[in-house]
Amino acid sequence: MSRTFFVRVFDFRALRFPPIADLSPPSHPSAFRTARPARSLRIRWLLLLLARSRKEISMRLLKRLLGKHPRPARALQAPAFLRTEELEARWNPATSTNWSGYAVTAAAGSVTAVSGEWTVPTATGTGTAYSSVWVGIDGYTSTSVEQTGIEADVVNGVAHYYAWYEMYPNASVEVNLAVHAGDTITASVTYSATTGLFTMSLKDLSDPTGNNSFSISKSGPTLQRSSAEWIVEAPSSNTGVLPLANFGSVTFTNASATIGGTTGPINDSAWAGSVTSINMVSASGKLEASTSALNATGTGFTVTDAAAVPPVTPPVSPPPPVSPPPATGSVATTTTLTGRADPYTWVPTVTLTVTVSPSVPSGSTVALLSGGTVLGYGRVHNVGGVEEVSFQVEFFRPGTYTFTAEYLGSGRYAASVSNAVTVTVPGNAYNYWEYLLGSLPGSQRHGW
Repeated sequence: MSRTFFVRVFDFRALRFPPIADLSPPSHPSAFRTARPARSLRIRWLLLLLARSRKEISMRLLKRLLGKHPRPARALQAPAFLRTEELEARWNPATSTNWSGYAVTAAAGSVTAVSGEWTVPTATGTGTAYSSVWVGIDGYTSTSVEQTGIEADVVNGVAHYYAWYEMYPNASVEVNLAVHAGDTITASVTYSATTGLFTMSLKDLSDPTGNNSFSISKSGPTLQRSSAEWIVEAPSSNTGVLPLANFGSVTFTNASATIGGTTGPINDSAWAGSVTSINMVSASGKLEASTSALNATGTGFTVTDAAAVPPVTPPVSPPPPVSPPPATGSVATTTTLTGRADPYTWVPTVTLTVTVSPSVPSGSTVALLSGGTVLGYGRVHNVGGVEEVSFQVEFFRPGTYTFTAEYLGSGRYAASVSNAVTVTVPGNAYNYWEYLLGSLPGSQRHGW
C-alpha cells in the first residue's frame, strides 16, 4: 500500500508531517523518544480528521484553531523542521540520537539564565544535511524548550547559515541576523521572575559595527526551567533525525548558567553532580559527534563531528579478485510527477504522486521540491508493480506553485528529476477548492 505524506503550505513556508503510523512510540529503548505533539500539530491533525469526515467547519472555529502562524511571511528558502522537542533521546543519559554537548539538570523553576559563545562552523558536504548550535533552558528533562542559536546546513552541496530562536511547542523562528562561517556568536536565554518573560539574545561579535545583534522577549509562565544546555544538534523532522551536516568541530567558550540564584560555569560546585556530557549516536549506536571534557575553568568544551575524524584502520592483505559489482548509478531512472485535485477536503488540496522507473528498491527516498527547495521526503513502495509515493499538499494562501520531485538514487540506480507540475490557487483561500478540481490533468471536473 502506498504511503501518503502530508505537506501544508502556510505563508509560503512548508511544514512536513509524517504518515499517521509514524506517530507511534518507539518499541526499543535505544530508539529516540517522540515527545507529545505540539499544539499546532494536534490542531492540524484535528482539522485533517474533520475534513476526512466531511463535516462542516465555520470560519470562526477555523481561525480559533489555526491562530496566527508563528513564521514570518517570506519566500521559500529551506525545509521547515523541528529541532529538540520532537526527538530527544533520554534512554541513556550519556547519549542522544540528535544532541551532543552538555546539560545541567536542576529543580523545576530554578534555572534563570544560560549563555555561551562559539564560532560558526563551516558546513560541508555534497548532498543535503543539517546542523544547529544553540544554548537553551529546558528540553533535557522537560517537554518545553526555550533556546536560541544558529543553523549551519548544506543544501544540494551549498552551505546555508542563519540564526533562530524557539519557544517550543511553538515553531522555531528565523531572525534577522546575518551569519557567516567563522563568525563568533554569543548567545543567551534569560528568565525574569518579575515580568515572567524569557529573553533570547544573539550577537555577532565579528561584526566591526557591533550592531549585528538580536533580542526578543516572550512569555512562558508555565515552562519548567529545570535544565540548562549547550548543544550541537542534528535537527529533526516528524519522521526522524535529519542527516547531520559535517560541521567539523564547534568549541563553546564563556559558558555559564544561573541556577537557584547562583551564577557559575557548567560544572559549578553548586550543581556539579547534575552535569551530563552527551555524545550523539545513530539509532544503531554509531558515533555521530563526540563531546570533549570541560576545560580547566568549566566554561568551555569542543564537539567534534565523527565524519571530520577519519577512522584509523590497520593495513590488511587485499582480497582475491572478484567480479566487480554494477557501478553506482549505472542504471538510469525516470521520475514522473502527476497531480490530481482532491474533492473531499475543506481547503484546496492536491495529491502529487511520484513514480520511479525502472523498478527501484522499495524504501528508496524521493524529495518533493518547490522552487528548488525541499518541502519533504518520502519513501517509494511497490503499488501494482510500480514504485511510487504520494504527497498531499494543502494550500492556505493563493498563488502559483510549481512542484518537482527528485529520486535521490540508490545503489546502482541513478538519481533523476521529474517533470514540473504547476498549481494555480486563486484569490479566496477557502472558496476556490472547487475551481482547483479542474486545474490539473486527471481531475473529474471541467471535462478533464
